Formats: sequence, C-alpha cells, structure tokens
Amino acid sequence: MAFFVVACACAIVVSVDRPLSARVDVTLPETAAAPTTAVVIAPAGPAPGLVQGVELGGGIATVAPEDRPVVIVLPPTATPTPLPPTPTRYPPAVTAPCSDPAVQTVDEVRPPGRIPAQLRLRVVLPPCYDPKKFEYPVVYLLPGNEFDFGLWSLVGLTETLNTLIAAGQLPPFIAVELDNDVGLGDRSIFNNSSRGPASYEGYVIDDLIPYVESKYSVWRSRDGRAVGGISRGGYWAIQLAFAHPNLFGAVGGHSPVISSDYLDGVPENFTMIDQAQSVAALKTLRIWLDAGAEDAGAHGAGELSIALDKVGIKNQMNIPDGGHNVRYWSAHLIDYLNFYALRWPAQPRKRGQG
Repeated sequence: MAFFVVACACAIVVSVDRPLSARVDVTLPETAAAPTTAVVIAPAGPAPGLVQGVELGGGIATVAPEDRPVVIVLPPTATPTPLPPTPTRYPPAVTAPCSDPAVQTVDEVRPPGRIPAQLRLRVVLPPCYDPKKFEYPVVYLLPGNEFDFGLWSLVGLTETLNTLIAAGQLPPFIAVELDNDVGLGDRSIFNNSSRGPASYEGYVIDDLIPYVESKYSVWRSRDGRAVGGISRGGYWAIQLAFAHPNLFGAVGGHSPVISSDYLDGVPENFTMIDQAQSVAALKTLRIWLDAGAEDAGAHGAGELSIALDKVGIKNQMNIPDGGHNVRYWSAHLIDYLNFYALRWPAQPRKRGQG
C-alpha cells in the first residue's frame, strides 16, 4: 500500500493506492491547533488487512477496511495563508440596470399528448433575460421517479443559479426542469419504457424541446443544449444524449439508474452503449457520471464508465461519499452546473448570430 500526501494551507489530501475505500481514524496531539481536513480517496472494493501508524501532519492515522471514504481531521503543518477571493469566471452579463436582476421562474402545465397526462414544466430564466436581443444556452434537467416535479428546485437549483450567475461564476443560461408520469402507474412511459418515439424519449425530443425553442430565446444547436438527470432521470438523460448526439453537447447522469437490476422495460443483456446512435458519434459528447459511494446503484455508473473507456469514449466518473438522496445531490449541484456551462460564453449571444 502506498500513501500520497499533498499538503496545502487548507487541507491534506490522502490517496490510497489500492482498489478499495478505507476508514481512517486519527489520533491528534493534545496541543493540536485549528485542524485542517484530510480526505481519503479510493474506489470501492474488498479491503485487505489493517495498516497502522501512518504519520500525517502530526497526527497518527489508522487505516482500516471499510466500504466508503470519510473525511478526517488533522492538525495543520503550518499557519494557513489566507486565500485570495475566488475570481469571477465571467463578467456581468449585462452592465446596464435591467428590470429583472434576479432569476425568474415560469411554471407551466403541458396538455396531454404523447403522454396521456398533464406534465408540469419549470423554466428558470437568467438574470436580465432579454429575449428580444439575446439567445441563451439551455440545460434540460430530468427528475427521478420517486422525486418527481421540482426535484432540481428542491436541491437548490433556483437559488444557486441566482447567486452564481449574479456573481459571475456561471454564464447566463436557461434551465428547464421536467416532470414525469409516474402517477400513471403501469401506464407510465417514464418508468416502463426504454427508448423510441413511443417512450419518454419521444416526449422530450419531439414535443418538449420544440415547444421550449418556440417560446423561449434559446440556442438551437447542440453546443447550446445540455441534458442531465437524477436517478431514473439520469438514465433518460444518458439515453437521450446517446441516441441524439447531434442535439446535445453535454450530458450528466447523477446517481443514474442504469443497471438492468433496477430498470423496467429494458431488454435482456441491456447496456447503455446499446442506446447510442453510434460509438463514433459519442466522441464529441461531453459525459459526466457520478454516484455516491453508499448508493446501491453506483456500480451501474462505474460499469458504464469502464465500457466507455474500452471503446475510447472520454468520460468524467466521480464516486464521492454519499447516498442516493437530496443531501448528496445538493452537495454536488454546483459541480453539475459548472460541467454543463463549461463551454458556454460569458455574454448571451445576440439573436441571429447562431
């Protein structure tokens, strides 16, 4: 086993060079000053025996087998140097005062159509939204099946966008929260279908996106569209982007339910790569996958990441501590939004320039 310790003014990061996660118990000196934080980073797997007495920053760490990484506390090795304020990534989108300096939310109800139920829709517009002059990138955000409409708002979407766009830490863009039809029970196509025009895919691609693009001032190119989902919505986000890589530039699967162990309506020997239009078409798609280390479905995301690696498709795989719950998704919401907006411009694009 090898330890790699990186010390900084704010934290010590410990990486365990073995295929497991670990619990680290630390004994601090009685005279320890204000502590710093150490994070054990290691993928899950069977743990070998106990290793004791590793010295880290004046504390004694004991590494024992466990099924998840944890945060431990260690004394600092030096007096921390105050960090400068985080610079803004983007200048203010609009320099002149506007009538709507905060994000605006628009709630709608779509009439029954391809799905025989009324589905709700929440559109979060950026500060100073000006549809007459500008066009904005858009991210479509899908819920899970246990947390239907409003899940993304529940994890803090509206407040986070309001704060980060105003602070210049995110560019101005539109976020669209989708609903599901799980209230239909066995007739739910959100739960009981996997692909095709008669599935939830058909609703999003053929009904919802054309509606949004007809009513709101959004980009109509793949570079200005992203899609992400939580839990069962993570499955649909990946399926949509893999089947339609010409429509989306980025996709995020957050705690995605993508294992056949948990899915209804998928064929035997199901894999997410089977949903792709073609493997070659995925090469320009930015892909983010994550799941908490305590999430029973995390292995599905990991297996997809490995399968993508094998066929040469780049992807970002993350398994931090946490479970399949609102607390976990809230803790990583900023990471998700930064991923979606990474390549979007600091200023909204003038209409007609796309």
